[in-house]
Amino acid sequence: MSEDFRRASILLVDDEPELLAVNQQLLSSMGHTVNTIPNGHDAVEYLKTHKADLVILDMVMPGMDGVATLKAIKSINPDQRVVILSAFAEKEKIEEVKGLGVNAYLQKPATLKVLAEVIENVMAT
Repeated sequence: MSEDFRRASILLVDDEPELLAVNQQLLSSMGHTVNTIPNGHDAVEYLKTHKADLVILDMVMPGMDGVATLKAIKSINPDQRVVILSAFAEKEKIEEVKGLGVNAYLQKPATLKVLAEVIENVMAT
């Protein structure tokens, strides 16, 4: 694992506080700098003034869902790396986000090993 990968700045966006806390702890233990935001609207506002090497985004959230959030994020930074992490595997939604330039789609709960591998692969691109 490269030093650049170890120090990735990751923005976690999920409306479930427990998952935010657990994933923040896991990713921090891997050497990443992790910020958490509980909804899509605040994530978009954050990314207007802050940079993140990677956004890990929940698909199903109240208000602004993952698809709308992804579209807004890509309008701010078309090259933003984004991984979708969702408990739902709706084929139609998966195809839609892939078409919008998502780097990976993971189903919850993702193991630490899988999450680490996906992040490393995405950050290598």
